[in-house]
Amino acid sequence: MSRDPRLYLDELIEACERALRYGGGLERSAYLPGAMAFEAILRQIEIIGEASAHLPEEIRQLAPQIP
Repeated sequence: MSRDPRLYLDELIEACERALRYGGGLERSAYLPGAMAFEAILRQIEIIGEASAHLPEEIRQLAPQIP
């Protein structure tokens, strides 16, 4: 039984919101590799990539400009 694509979309949205929240108002140095904010945002980007890889083709075709 395959997972409902809406769950992947929910994960995508939540990861985007978390990444924005983690990065909001930080100094440039917080974005250097090894910094906690950098690592937290990078993890959210990984989650976004994993969730998007599981979306059915018909959903991906709704936004063909996004690789």
